[in-house]
Formats: sequence, C-alpha cells, structure tokens
Amino acid sequence: TIVYNLPQDGNVSIKIYTLHGELVKTLYDGFEYMGEYGIPWDGRNNSDELVASGIYLVHIKASGISQSKKVCVLK
Repeated sequence: TIVYNLPQDGNVSIKIYTLHGELVKTLYDGFEYMGEYGIPWDGRNNSDELVASGIYLVHIKASGISQSKKVCVLK
C-alpha cells in the first residue's frame, strides 16, 4: 500500500513508472480532500499483466507538490 498525505484539497495523480520513465500503471487520477490516504498496488500494469521484478518509481502530483519514491517488486 502506498501511503500519502495531502495538505490541502485538490487534484491528485499517482502513477508508477519504470526507471527508464515508461508509464507502468495509473493508480489514481482525480480529486481528493486533504488528509492521509493509502492506495494498494497489486503489481500489475495498465494492461492487467504482472510486472517483472525490479525497482519502480511511484510519482505523486498534488496541488503543486511533486514527489517520487522507489518501490521494489520481488517475485
């Protein structure tokens, strides 16, 4: 589960990318109110296929804030 905290209401985009910048999965793209949230990722891409083991980037954009975190997928 990917946990994030929104300091204010606004549009939120949560996407997972490869280290080469290729989009793997859009987890959320919409409006949310301020607060703490958690969103699961089942290790699947936008085509509903399991991704390969490796390091991926979770990119969160919200109300002028942009953060990236690394996640590791192990099989």
